Amino acid sequence: MKLVSQSVLLATALCCSPASAVVTLESADSFWKFDGGTVSTAATFTQVVDSSVNNHQVTSGNFANLSWVAGPANGPYGGAPQYPGGHAIKFSPTVTTQVTGTGADTVSSATFIATNASVSGSSTMITRMRWDGAIPLAAGGGFIDDGTNQWIVSNGFGGWSEPSLASFGYMFGLNTNGSLYYYTAGAGAGQTSSGASHVYNPAAILNVGEWYDIAMVLNDNGDADKKTGQVTFYLVGANGILSTFTSNATTWVSPTSNGNLLLGSETPGTGSGNHRKAFNGAMDYLALFDTALTQQEVLAIFAAPEPSRAVLLLSGLCSLALRRRRGR
Repeated sequence: MKLVSQSVLLATALCCSPASAVVTLESADSFWKFDGGTVSTAATFTQVVDSSVNNHQVTSGNFANLSWVAGPANGPYGGAPQYPGGHAIKFSPTVTTQVTGTGADTVSSATFIATNASVSGSSTMITRMRWDGAIPLAAGGGFIDDGTNQWIVSNGFGGWSEPSLASFGYMFGLNTNGSLYYYTAGAGAGQTSSGASHVYNPAAILNVGEWYDIAMVLNDNGDADKKTGQVTFYLVGANGILSTFTSNATTWVSPTSNGNLLLGSETPGTGSGNHRKAFNGAMDYLALFDTALTQQEVLAIFAAPEPSRAVLLLSGLCSLALRRRRGR
């Protein structure tokens, strides 16, 4: 009875509070469920859909390297899969030409681009994903012969000159050892003249083949100063334990982005440049919010990512709370 009473009190507070809006994945600015197609088949344009009210359209992609795989039965933090069949989208870049020992292998990346789907300023990215390690060679065994980052989300990224304040958007990905990586510009001349950090790479290393719940929250601290932002990573692996990593308060967070959302690499297509920085892994879902979510909101999504499930739970608790109040 004590647990029920506590639940009723919580529901009453949520239902009666004017600021009790429940944040779900369906309220994101873009929400990619990755539930289309059939496991072990290639993905197509029509199967990769933004389920948010904004309905952003996929305009291009290298779908030859995108396919459907089985997703996790349950999330690391206890949440259910987005689809009863547990689908996820698999990014499978390939080395098409190996140039041994030169760091110039040619890679065909696995990508798609959605028009005007990026966010900017204070914002949040949430995903359930699996890293499958280094990019494998097309034949003969082995992997790409030079260590490169793998960029997973390029959120309206562009611009390289800090003095002109032209650094747009961000990229999220993994370092060569599988550690989380936030990136807004390189470390070339002039790009750190303000003293702001354009990179945040905490000591959070993913295990190959393991599913994780990951959130990255950018906070511009309520002002237009790009130099005084902060980045927080929330990470939950198979052990179900939450790890939190927060940058210093002088991390670059841009109030603008270039519009398009690119998933799977820094550069789409095939080549020996930034195409090599392609993601080898899978995603159960991806959501982008144009606001900085709180830790409570992030963990609520981790625990119950199915929007309908969260809403039904709250609705049921609210009804119970109201019935008990009327019965007094």
